[in-house]
This record gives sequence, C-alpha cells and structure tokens, in this order.
Amino acid sequence: MEPGEDPTTALRRELREELGYEISAANFFVQLDFDLSGVNQGRHYRKYYVVPMAFTELRNLQLGEGKAFAAFDGDTILGSLNVTPYDAFVLFLHARAFRFC
Repeated sequence: MEPGEDPTTALRRELREELGYEISAANFFVQLDFDLSGVNQGRHYRKYYVVPMAFTELRNLQLGEGKAFAAFDGDTILGSLNVTPYDAFVLFLHARAFRFC
C-alpha cells in the first residue's frame, strides 16, 4: 500500500496498474496475522479479497507488469503450482468453501 491508501484502494490501483482491470467490487474474505517478533521481524498481516470477474473479462486483461499471467482453477493452484504456504491456505479455504474434512 502507498501512504494514505486503505487496502481496497491499494487493491484497485494494483489491479489497474498490473492488469488494466477496473474492479466493480472487492469483498473482504480473510486476514492472516503473523507475529514474527521471535525472529525480530515484528507483526505483519495479509488481507485477502474476492474480486468477482466474469470469465469473458479475462480476454480483456492487459499485462502491465511482470512476464505473464494465467487463470487457474483451485485444484490446479493447490496441486501443481508453487504457491507460498499462507496464500495456499487461503486458496484452500476459498476453493473448499471452509470444508476442512
């Protein structure tokens, strides 16, 4: 986030800059809090949002930063891609709709 930005404003800006996408909604999903003071890194958090997007909107995305982008279903992300553990946990929660069994 840039100084003075709230998380939703930062999300809107980043999606506009990186994919040329103007979001219509951002629904808060979950926040993870990390206490890393035991390794002298302080406290940090990550907020996750669900941004509804029609499948047809994917073709209008334009890469502004990075090398490439692609869309994947939850099973592919969780089973085949190298995703950080905390992001994988949140994707698991979303893909499985909170079913832990």
